[in-house]
Amino acid sequence: MVPARPSKMSRAIDLDGLAVTMTMHGARVDPASYTVGVVDLPEDSARVRAHAVDAMRRGMLRNIGAADDIALTATSVPFGAIGATAKARIGATMVRASGRRGDQALQMVAVFVARGQRAWQAVAIGSSLPDASTRLFTDSLRLLP
Repeated sequence: MVPARPSKMSRAIDLDGLAVTMTMHGARVDPASYTVGVVDLPEDSARVRAHAVDAMRRGMLRNIGAADDIALTATSVPFGAIGATAKARIGATMVRASGRRGDQALQMVAVFVARGQRAWQAVAIGSSLPDASTRLFTDSLRLLP
């Protein structure tokens, strides 16, 4: 769930040697943006999923010039049909970090997860991240079969 009407875009990216196309849905509500990105992976393997998620996480940290106060927390994301009780939970990583882009201080809260031949990132980033909106955004991430 994003706090405004989302827009969609796709672009080719390189995940540390893994050429993929990322499709993103996101919305901006000043002073923050909320975006979910998904990539289709070339194969269904634990090695490729771990590589993609690690590269996505490092790329986002690099994008904000992350400082040393990076907090990584193990979490999970529900897997199952909308409106139904989640059949399972998929292991994920939540990242909280701060950094700078130019002269602007930034905060980031993100969830990175992969399953099968897909990897996702749900990223809230901005000069200020309202707790309620950010929590609703990250808690609402659900993987569909």
